[in-house]
Amino acid sequence: MIKIDKLNILKQDYVNCHKCKLCESRTQVVFGNGNINCDLMIIGQSPGRTEDLEGIPFVGDAGQILDSILKEAKIYRKQCYITNSLLCFVKPGIAPETGWVASCNSRLHAEIDIIKPKIIVTLGKNALQALTHTADPIWRHRKPTKIFNGVWHIGTYHPSAAIYTGNTGILDSIAEDFKKAKKLLSNLQFIKQELI
Repeated sequence: MIKIDKLNILKQDYVNCHKCKLCESRTQVVFGNGNINCDLMIIGQSPGRTEDLEGIPFVGDAGQILDSILKEAKIYRKQCYITNSLLCFVKPGIAPETGWVASCNSRLHAEIDIIKPKIIVTLGKNALQALTHTADPIWRHRKPTKIFNGVWHIGTYHPSAAIYTGNTGILDSIAEDFKKAKKLLSNLQFIKQELI
């Protein structure tokens, strides 16, 4: 079975999800979007209001910031697959409950297994925790490390953190982390070519 078929089956399993109470406040489930044959997967926390209305991850204010940061790192959205640890809208300022994350975790890992990225960048502590099951601070995960199945991981801050705190230094850190991801991608592609 090809990737797109596997993703469509996974989407159908979750399109009417009622595994947690987030289904009560969503307009729709916001599934991952992008290049399914990519080497770079980006995982955020949850859809914002704009994403909930449009059905596409990272198209609101945080998405515009992310696009700008990706462009600075010479990474283009069409080269990535972008998803969230939660499929449903969470009101701003509300921390995801453990049950919500647990309800979506098998889907997140199934999505990763289908896409098979070489590098995953998590945006924010909630995405980091959903992927790694750790309560470590983000700064401990900003250095590329291998996690499961040989996939590399870089944890960075969520673009919305700059919006809510007014701390533009966060944007510099995110940009630096995506530059690390770009360099790692280039190195991995070079090694692959050398092996051929």
